Amino acid sequence: TNTLIMAYNGAMPALINQRAAAGKHVQLVNMYAAFTAHADYKTSLMTDVLHPNAAGYGLLGDTWYNTISALLPPAP
Repeated sequence: TNTLIMAYNGAMPALINQRAAAGKHVQLVNMYAAFTAHADYKTSLMTDVLHPNAAGYGLLGDTWYNTISALLPPAP
């Protein structure tokens, strides 16, 4: 599974760059890197080989927020 994920993720930067060059507002968020930065992610962040547990979902949310918050206008 990780081999397929890595191949898919490897194709994403070129796709994102192509869409951005076409004027689309896109941002790449590397969730795989966020998970694999934790050596024990398979047991600490996952319920099985496919689904995150509560800590994993927290990491997903934090990773998304850290990326998109810089792109959002300040709150009034």
